Amino acid sequence: MAFDIENWTSWPGYLAYLKDVRLLVLGSYKNGGYKILSEVTNGLIKAGIANSRLVADFDPEAEKKQFDPETYELSKSEYWIERADLLLFDFIAGLDNGGIAMELAYAIERDMMHRAIVAYNERDGKTVSSLIKQRVKRYSSLVTEIRYSNETELVDQVKGSVVSKLEMLYERLRFRTPEEWETGSNTRSEDTA
Repeated sequence: MAFDIENWTSWPGYLAYLKDVRLLVLGSYKNGGYKILSEVTNGLIKAGIANSRLVADFDPEAEKKQFDPETYELSKSEYWIERADLLLFDFIAGLDNGGIAMELAYAIERDMMHRAIVAYNERDGKTVSSLIKQRVKRYSSLVTEIRYSNETELVDQVKGSVVSKLEMLYERLRFRTPEEWETGSNTRSEDTA
């Protein structure tokens, strides 16, 4: 599709690159978390953010050859965080959010908060740690914060957030060709969504 720069701010040209945004969904996989995150990722794909992935979607066999076995999980997360256009940190109340807090700290250390969307699922009277919320608040001018009570609500809000960040991503998306992100992952499709 040819792109006319003069139409960048008009619809539908503005959304032409939504499908190309590499969105990494991060969160706790324990105690049902993986199922929730997988449903969110599939919902994002259905909403047009076709390059949405979980860290678990990337081929572990190829990766195990390049990462130290003792630090495999941490190295894998950091590797894909570096390659994502946007990062969705989904803090689900009632789950162990220690791993995602470490991933968030990595993004902060690498000055990536302008690429972050931080979501808090606080249902059934459970809340996410105030320390996590306060750490994110320090970057409130850069990060998009979302509070939600169900996955459909989250998908709608994330899509809006991604659309609002498309201008920032334009040069990155405009000339990119398929790379490891697209070829090294188990591509999710609407059939599996």
